[in-house]
Amino acid sequence: MNRINAALAVLLVLSSANYASASPKPTYSLKVTEINGCAVPGDPEGSVIAFPGDLLTVEHYVRDWSPNGERLTGTQTQLDETSFSSAPKGFVEPASYEENMKANLENKDNAFLDIRHPKYIHLDEAVVPITDYHSPGYRWLSIKVNRPGPLSKQDGKEYYCGTVVFEVSSNARGVFRIDFDHDPQRTLMIEDIGAPISPIEFEPLTIDVRQPANSTSVSNLINLANIATDASATQSKDDLLGLSTVIESLNVKKRNSHACDSRSSDK
Repeated sequence: MNRINAALAVLLVLSSANYASASPKPTYSLKVTEINGCAVPGDPEGSVIAFPGDLLTVEHYVRDWSPNGERLTGTQTQLDETSFSSAPKGFVEPASYEENMKANLENKDNAFLDIRHPKYIHLDEAVVPITDYHSPGYRWLSIKVNRPGPLSKQDGKEYYCGTVVFEVSSNARGVFRIDFDHDPQRTLMIEDIGAPISPIEFEPLTIDVRQPANSTSVSNLINLANIATDASATQSKDDLLGLSTVIESLNVKKRNSHACDSRSSDK
């Protein structure tokens, strides 16, 4: 009987360890909700295809912060500025980021915390919401005034805690991984007793920037104009340059007309 009891005790310990290892961990994630003002179909995407000039509305989410019963009083997220140039060419950064940082200005249209968001972690609660435009990458902070904070059911359900609008540069190419700053002083979850919830995990946003299909560059059309002029073509260079502007405009409109299509990179 003692051997049986000992074996059962070992099984219970092993089961508890396996459960603990499989338990969801506190996680921050970045996901696209809109491309050029059009909502992404279905759930927000953590991996998308984009084109130069696109505007991507990206939201910060928090989930599974109660592995040991912690209640979430505050969230603080800061983006890793170096991740804005994580692909071989160009950059993906908050719209108007460079000029506002250099001039020490706020960027309220492109980085904010919407306390009326239906998935807001502290919806309908007294909060102190702050968006810091002077820290590299920007920083978002939400502190619940009255305790206790919410308890997560550890079910993977995500809650909103910030918004940023990214712009893809005209020369951007390749795969960007936009991430949080992993420094625990800059990105953290705060429980009721004021201590950070630790450890936490991060899910970066993957943006695969591609050259639009069937696009005609202005430089190619200028070359055609030069060839036409050299050949004494009846159509003038000015006419062809004017045509290049029209075609380029049509390419942009055509690209943006597909903004409401799914841009998930795994589809």
